[in-house]
Amino acid sequence: MKSGLVFGLFAITLAGCSPNAGKGAGYRLSAVVNGVEITRREVDFFSRRPALPGAEGEVERQRALSLLVRKELLAQHALEMKLENSPDFIITMYEARRKILAGMAEQHLATQAIKVSPEAAGKVVAKNHRFFSQRKLIVYDQVVIPGVNEQFLNSLNASAGRGASLHQLLKQVSAKKMTFRRTMQALTTDQIDLGIFKVLSTLRLNKPQIASIEEKFSMILVLRATVPMPLEGEAANQAAAEILNEQQRRKELLRTLTQSLDSAKVTFFGEFASGKSRKNLSAAVLDLPTPVLLQP
Repeated sequence: MKSGLVFGLFAITLAGCSPNAGKGAGYRLSAVVNGVEITRREVDFFSRRPALPGAEGEVERQRALSLLVRKELLAQHALEMKLENSPDFIITMYEARRKILAGMAEQHLATQAIKVSPEAAGKVVAKNHRFFSQRKLIVYDQVVIPGVNEQFLNSLNASAGRGASLHQLLKQVSAKKMTFRRTMQALTTDQIDLGIFKVLSTLRLNKPQIASIEEKFSMILVLRATVPMPLEGEAANQAAAEILNEQQRRKELLRTLTQSLDSAKVTFFGEFASGKSRKNLSAAVLDLPTPVLLQP
């Protein structure tokens, strides 16, 4: 019953908040699927109007509506199978609510962060001239392996030192039945995590390097190419402003999280009742990725 109520309120909110409510069903609605309404507001939201103008925008809206109809048909089929009574459904619904609200809170906090002035951005460029004039596009393979097994990492390092390719190293990882995620990255030096960039800046082309990130996960990095992409003048000022604004957004988020954690009453139970849980909580709540730091 509780889950049905939440979905009911969600549907009412989408319909009732539409700025075109009261202008007739033909204007307000985009489709009706077995009696269930799909509003124009929903299509607008999922097609991100007006991101794409003209014909492209219309194609995107048609695609958004088709996906909404597809989801509604599957949702109705799930109700016929009474899947809404599954414990997984209730847990997933509450987690989705939590994730959406947390994301909206982060977006709101980002708008409250103090915007840097063009003068401040100009000072950053002047004091960090090489950072912008020697900017490069770096193409590299990145393999992320959960956890840190020092003995195994040492064996991978030894294999890499003997000339093993990335493919051969991944065969060793697979033989240990360890999961990994491999991606090809193409990022400029101002977009790369500072710790990863420090490793990449020491690498030779096509030679794998094994690294560990604290005690969280392990990585295999392989430098594939570097292309000079310097920034000068207004382009450098804009890049500096974005970096500084990102720092401001992180500061605002950290300030809010710190205040929330200090005033929150969190009680742990069972296996989590030890003092270690409180320490781990503080580390997790306040653990924000380290940005590239530039001093104005």
